[in-house]
Amino acid sequence: MGDLASAAGSGSRIYGPINFEDKFYVVILEEEIRPVLAKIEKVYSRLKIYDKESSSNNGFCFGLLDPVSNVIVNSVISPPSPHQAQGGGNHDGDDMIQRSLDGLVAFLTYLFPYLSTAEATAYIDASNADPLVAALITDRRGIRKFNFCSGSTTVAVEAALRYAAVASKHPDPQQFVTGWKLLSPHLKSLVSQLSQRSRSTTQPDAVVRHMLTTTREELLELEQSWELASSRCVSPEPEALPPFRGAMKRVLLATIHGFYLQAMARLPTAELRSRYHRSLLMGGYCYGPLDPVSNIVVNTIWYDETFPAREQTVVTLHMMSTKLLLRVVARSFYGLISFLCTRYAGLT
Repeated sequence: MGDLASAAGSGSRIYGPINFEDKFYVVILEEEIRPVLAKIEKVYSRLKIYDKESSSNNGFCFGLLDPVSNVIVNSVISPPSPHQAQGGGNHDGDDMIQRSLDGLVAFLTYLFPYLSTAEATAYIDASNADPLVAALITDRRGIRKFNFCSGSTTVAVEAALRYAAVASKHPDPQQFVTGWKLLSPHLKSLVSQLSQRSRSTTQPDAVVRHMLTTTREELLELEQSWELASSRCVSPEPEALPPFRGAMKRVLLATIHGFYLQAMARLPTAELRSRYHRSLLMGGYCYGPLDPVSNIVVNTIWYDETFPAREQTVVTLHMMSTKLLLRVVARSFYGLISFLCTRYAGLT
């Protein structure tokens, strides 16, 4: 990376957009989708011993277990309605595979909103269409770290399940989510029973149906699902995954954007509308000797005092454009990079 302003001094390393190729992985090619669809198709091919009719409509491969178990569970949670059973809602196998992929992508991009669809598809490919394993692989790359069993994560996973059901055109997303909430405290027992009875005379879907009818509390518990996913997770080769600089940059920009929203809440409302909006956008950067939010407040007030607006340019705003705010967010981002690279010459 070359300096944009070498004249600033031999030790200065000043960077801007020209130095950062985002390498956003946003375009997905047909030849990249085909292997993922093939892996989902393989999931369904392993289910020939089960009643394919019951899973042809609602037996999607996303959920809180491995893909094969998810298909079995989902076909019991949401069996075909009378309309579907009569042929009014049937979908062929290729359509079912595509809808499962749509649900998987929706699940992962909800949990990791800084992923593009193309990036999410690559992680699903690397996880062999296993939704929670894909989430673990994404998390381990440091794109977004979170406590897997915290309350906020539980809420996010529940919403991601509902979002996946909607994206796959599930006939009853709420029923889908409720079924998984009922089963979530008993997933280890369910997996054990499914593996023991898959070759016995007892149909695996009977095991799921029994658990659904004997459980009463609708409370999503994730500890067992993450433990089971960890036992299935094998870290893929780095070259099999998309570049993560683009997603990481989006995470950092969103974080800095959050600092600006906090700083705007601290500034006096009347002054922010009449005068500080200008100095915030022109000089209210988040770097300095204090924490990011305090730096924004101090830099905004300092700029207003040092470079006051001319009388004829003073305007009162009732709202601020998000795009305008993102410009100063980006400048703060490049300022932080320039500061660290100048202070520590060994950093790239």
